[in-house]
Amino acid sequence: MKIGFLHVGHERHGVRRFGHILSAAVGEKVTVVDWNYEPGLSLETVDPRLETVDLVHIQYNAQFYSSVWGTLFTQVQNLASFLRNCQRPVVVTLHDIYEPGYLKSAYHFSWMDWVKSRVAPYRRSYQVLARYRVWPVVNSGEESRRLRAMVASITPRVIPHYIESMPTRVPPAEAKAKLGLQGKTVYIMLGFLHPRKRQDLAIACLPHLPRDWQLILVGGAVPAFAYYQNDLLEQAKGLGVEKQVTITGYIPDDRLPLYLSAADAAICPFANVSASGSLSTLMAGGVPIVASALPLFEEYNEMTPNAILIVPDENPVSYSRALQTVVSERNERRKGLQNLARQLSPQKIADRYLELYREILL
Repeated sequence: MKIGFLHVGHERHGVRRFGHILSAAVGEKVTVVDWNYEPGLSLETVDPRLETVDLVHIQYNAQFYSSVWGTLFTQVQNLASFLRNCQRPVVVTLHDIYEPGYLKSAYHFSWMDWVKSRVAPYRRSYQVLARYRVWPVVNSGEESRRLRAMVASITPRVIPHYIESMPTRVPPAEAKAKLGLQGKTVYIMLGFLHPRKRQDLAIACLPHLPRDWQLILVGGAVPAFAYYQNDLLEQAKGLGVEKQVTITGYIPDDRLPLYLSAADAAICPFANVSASGSLSTLMAGGVPIVASALPLFEEYNEMTPNAILIVPDENPVSYSRALQTVVSERNERRKGLQNLARQLSPQKIADRYLELYREILL
């Protein structure tokens, strides 16, 4: 069996990174060929080398402006053109699946956001997928439910997001010293700054925590959400905690373990979530997690009870108490995350994809 992986989008994009890690794990069992397409490159003509493989695996993320396949309706055209020209079976892992109107529970929402979500290009892309010889995969049961609610003719396979293996942990005291965080209790959030992720709620916890607590927002804002980063800085200043908040901007993969080792806890107070690469990275790093009461987090707790401490409301006092709880229980919490990581290692997730490939090629 020879599998082709097509990696589309910017090399730093989490969806492209997902594809490369999965490709490497699949490549331990069968022959894999990788193709990388940078933003702006035409996909009108399929690379003839794709015809040398038995099956092609692609990624698609359902975003209005920031799909790896293009902005707005360009993504629909690019995806349709590729599928029309590709003569091999195609497996597509779908990311960022949300129902129309999901922003209403996040930072702001207007009637125009609702209108745009109803005619969003990713809805057209799902319809395109339904017309071609494609086998869709999603990362959670909740994503499957959302997708079928939008396009009833699609029945995806559910294969969980992998939890990647991380380099050997740097001792926490050493990691904190390297980051200038000696004597601090550190909690972190990973990923792009976005209203849906509720970094504002993470900041709102600080007045309810001891003064030696420090919040590290590991990531930055894309240009469309630069305003949100400014809002966060103003919020911290207004609460008098600006010295307890750090926004790192983009952190390369080789420095990420340092932040994971320095972290005593992580907070994921998301207003909504699909599958989350940043969540999987936190689990890989063994960082105790507190999170909002969303179906994805419940699914992980079904696999390993109490892997994540779920907070049932959006009150920063409740989150601050939960953070202090997981810090006090961090050794036991890390054992639960290690158990989950073993179940969802890239190699075990690759085995589930290989099972799907074999079913398709029989």
